[in-house]
Amino acid sequence: MCQNPRMNPQDDPEERIRQLEQLRAGQGAVELGTTQPTTPPTTQPTTQLPPFAYPSPYGGSPYGAPPFGVSYPQAPRHRVPVGLIFTVIAVGVLVVFGMVGAIVWNMSSQAPSTGPGVAGGGGLLDPGPSVDIPEIDIPAIEPMLPGNDSVVTAPPGGSLSVAGVDGTKTVECDDSEISVSGVNNTVTITGHCALVTVSGVDNEVILDSADTIRASGFDNRVTYHFGEPSIDATDRNVISRG
Repeated sequence: MCQNPRMNPQDDPEERIRQLEQLRAGQGAVELGTTQPTTPPTTQPTTQLPPFAYPSPYGGSPYGAPPFGVSYPQAPRHRVPVGLIFTVIAVGVLVVFGMVGAIVWNMSSQAPSTGPGVAGGGGLLDPGPSVDIPEIDIPAIEPMLPGNDSVVTAPPGGSLSVAGVDGTKTVECDDSEISVSGVNNTVTITGHCALVTVSGVDNEVILDSADTIRASGFDNRVTYHFGEPSIDATDRNVISRG
């Protein structure tokens, strides 16, 4: 007779079923309260976690500002009326023209009047006496050029002035007044003169006769031929008869 080998309890289906039924029966007793657990379950206080801080969305501001792309209505701008600007310009132009007109009127009112003045009692002031301006007789001037020995005739009873440098001149005198000036000139005067005046430096004058002879300046020499003239000469000037 052949003997079957003994089967492992783990490999026996029936044994496996019985173990499952026992395990199931034990769990049911625990659920019905027939069996108390040996150790009470440990209860741990639940700790509430802080809310998770989500990062701000892209483009958002961490300070509560609106994110990019959100537009708010702009504050209304206060515009100056155009009419007010033109009014201010017109007033400025009027003020400038008024000031110019006032200045012109003030200047015209201060202009001296050509009419006769009014006295304090209301009558007109008599005009002052007229002043006669005497005419000044300006003597003719005859320049002397070097080597010029032409003869010049003085106006009868008039005046003639001769001036130059290194010149030679002959003058015909008819009761005239002759004035000689310049530097290193030679003048010959013919006829009779009322007055002969010599000034300048190093001039030589030769004349026929004269009522009065005057010499000033430096190193001037005057020689007359006839008469007894009135002589007036400063230092370093010579008036003599010859």
